[in-house]
Amino acid sequence: MSSPQEMMRDSALAEVGYTPSSDKLNRYAEYLDMVDIYNELKNGSDWCDVFADCEYVFNFELDVAVRMIAQPLRGCGAGCAFSASYYRAADQWDRDPSRRCAACRLGSTTAASLAAGSTAFWAS
Repeated sequence: MSSPQEMMRDSALAEVGYTPSSDKLNRYAEYLDMVDIYNELKNGSDWCDVFADCEYVFNFELDVAVRMIAQPLRGCGAGCAFSASYYRAADQWDRDPSRRCAACRLGSTTAASLAAGSTAFWAS
């Protein structure tokens, strides 16, 4: 059985090369809109933070994922500022960017950063 880090890394690596449309429509927001995680539809929003949330929901059950991303179900999410505020409120935010899981905390998620071993969530 794969560890949580391996699950996240493997599913992120499978997305390398995916490019959202020019109007920001993307499959990550489309999936999350179907599971009704946010307060409103997010397809058309910047995809980076949506991608991070989608990886958690895809790899873990919805109730587990929302706890891992420190968001209430049907919260604002899908934006770096909103996500950062949820992490701060849950005391899951580190002011030192070198110790912060950029892939999982900021919304500046890339498959490469996950693949490089950003595992701060489980290390804490």
